Amino acid sequence: MLHGLEGSLGEDDYTEPLEILINSANKNNQFNFFGSIAFKNQLKDRLKMRSKLYSFVKDKELCSPANPVFVTGLPRSGTTFLFNLLALDESHRSPRYWEIMSLMPLVKNKFDIKRREWKINAELKFARTIIPKLRNMHHIRANSPEECELLATINVRSFVYMCMANVPEYVEYLKDCSFDSVFKWHKRFFQVLEINGRPKRWLLKDPSHIGHIPEILTTYPNAKFINIHRDPMESVASFCSLAKNIRSAFSKNVNPEQIGEVILDFWQHSLQKGIQAKENLSSDQIIDISYSNFIDDPLNILKDIYQNFEFDMDIATENKKWKDALKHEKKLMKVDVHHKKNDESMLNYYIAMDYKSKDKIKNYERYLEKSAAAENIYPESALELAHHNVDNADLAISYYKLYAKHKPSQRTVAYNKIENILFNNQQYDDVEGLYRELLDNSFDGYALNRLVDILLEKNEANDANDLVDRFMKSNHSCHSIRLNKLKLDSESFEVRKSISSLCNEMIKDEIIK
Repeated sequence: MLHGLEGSLGEDDYTEPLEILINSANKNNQFNFFGSIAFKNQLKDRLKMRSKLYSFVKDKELCSPANPVFVTGLPRSGTTFLFNLLALDESHRSPRYWEIMSLMPLVKNKFDIKRREWKINAELKFARTIIPKLRNMHHIRANSPEECELLATINVRSFVYMCMANVPEYVEYLKDCSFDSVFKWHKRFFQVLEINGRPKRWLLKDPSHIGHIPEILTTYPNAKFINIHRDPMESVASFCSLAKNIRSAFSKNVNPEQIGEVILDFWQHSLQKGIQAKENLSSDQIIDISYSNFIDDPLNILKDIYQNFEFDMDIATENKKWKDALKHEKKLMKVDVHHKKNDESMLNYYIAMDYKSKDKIKNYERYLEKSAAAENIYPESALELAHHNVDNADLAISYYKLYAKHKPSQRTVAYNKIENILFNNQQYDDVEGLYRELLDNSFDGYALNRLVDILLEKNEANDANDLVDRFMKSNHSCHSIRLNKLKLDSESFEVRKSISSLCNEMIKDEIIK
């Protein structure tokens, strides 16, 4: 699978996870053309980085890196927000994204840095084109401080790979394998970075560190930890969504149920290991903070952190920096503790689908109903409930309407399903009633198009014209209305049919409303 690797890769600590990862990827995935290339290149690039790093450090006596501070917590729990604010303190030094991706050979001058930044930013721009939702879910810039999870990829022990692909056997391996060698390479990386300057302390962040505190302390005995607590219902569901969006760019088929099952189990296991490890830490080694308290009052939480660890801080100076950054970061990270989105509903949906795959129908129904009861429902829950209640026409219709409401881009699918149910039950008048109801609430191009077709089938062309004219008065420039006017002006059945189909397809693709 991997060709073109040159030079020594150092200790034989990568072959076992590499073999498990490749076998699991080959067994469980249907990569698209881009995904197959991207997955291979990711592995090759990280191993090439490993080879260059090893060639540089081999036979060299290098100082142990400055004492680090690790920001930990479940994914999507505010760790990035806190990390970015702490990085404003010049006493801290964090690896830049371009350094993690392109450390070797060592930079020669500022122009060499700019060249590497430009190359990395171009790659990031391409990634955001392929995975548009990545822009808002994890904002990365070449020169911004970045989490050190990608360093674990050098050792082929990283949750990055389970975001890219369905690799359940590899995830099982990650849960209990030793991470001592991961932090050996982690240390080497920072030893090399310190050649161009030693910071007062390293500021590092990676959600997976929560499960590897003992290994970290073996490598960095004086390490300190800042642990953020957020409701797992919110943080894990958000991570599931991130993984789903990433995999969708690489795979022909993405299974949300499988994503939910594997990710829930993995982070539950990591969190439990972290809880056990924390029992052996003193207050001067770790501070626990609440996500909601941090979002509500970040400045005071930052001060608490500095006081707990006895870090020096010019309060006036740092306050100015932090205040200047807060608005930008909150907007950038879209952090709002009062805006729950649909994380709770999404997580319950994943749990429900996991139970469905195990034929535990009662549990499946219970969690699916919990998902639907959330204030902001995850749309797929409504769709699943509609399918599940297909024998109960009224209930199925209500869920299809809910699905259309919360996922407007798929409303044509929902309306077609409702039509089929009504026709199968010989409720022909109710089909017309459905679209009249939709148009009474607000203008809907698809509803108008279908209602006009229904009225024409009933030979009620005058009513259809009156309907279109009514909307034409307030929406004269709307293309779907104008297409329906054109349809009514035609006497040819085939032309009318063609115009109607065209209109439906354009609306389905969101070209016109």
